Amino acid sequence: MLTRLILSIVMVAAAAFLSTPALAVTVTLDGVANATWSANPRTYLYVWNQSTDISYVHWNYGDKDPLPWTSLTQMAADLSDPSKYVDWHVESGGNPFSLSSSVFQTLTLPAGVYSLRLAQDSEAYNLQGFQWPGEKTHQDVWNAYVEIYAVYPDGTGRSFSFGGFNSFQDTDAALAFYRQHVDGMQMVLDDPAAVNFYINDYNSLDNTMSVSLEINQVPIPGTLPLLGSGLVVLLAARRRRWGRKDLS
Repeated sequence: MLTRLILSIVMVAAAAFLSTPALAVTVTLDGVANATWSANPRTYLYVWNQSTDISYVHWNYGDKDPLPWTSLTQMAADLSDPSKYVDWHVESGGNPFSLSSSVFQTLTLPAGVYSLRLAQDSEAYNLQGFQWPGEKTHQDVWNAYVEIYAVYPDGTGRSFSFGGFNSFQDTDAALAFYRQHVDGMQMVLDDPAAVNFYINDYNSLDNTMSVSLEINQVPIPGTLPLLGSGLVVLLAARRRRWGRKDLS
């Protein structure tokens, strides 16, 4: 009798866990396409004179006037002409040459608890992967800083960003640092939310490589009510059976 009861409890527990499969997804953030200085949802490209703040180019996705360049190579070659551009500075979000409107990778996730980790094959992204004409100093600077911002249906939001502006000279050191500080980090969504993922960098056109992040829903909170109710029903049925035996 005891063996049957234990077996029944195990079966109820297994059914509870199997009935709510955990959500698991991987988000890959491209160092150029999914990077911006702030939470600007549109791809943009600004070039201005640092001394005078005169704007040479001020372009946002959807503007009527197109960009004066069709590629980064063409843009860099043009900026090297001192008769046209002096003391220039570039700020960009996303890849303006891909004709993509958004810099975010967005997931619509149900309420719940999620565990975050860098994917096993994740890279870091290189903050200075592109060398501009006339750039005096250039060195690889690897990072894996990711911004995560959840927007609830009522318009309120919550940040789950990880990392920071800590930079490393090689990708292995950067990844080791972020795995130590990110793997196992939890993201708690009180309500269903649109969760935006992007890389924080003021000039995404400098970047190369990407970051892959695994998001796994923790199944336990959602299964406990089902498990509890199943055990209550099971024990009640057992008590009725024992009651009938006593009467007989």
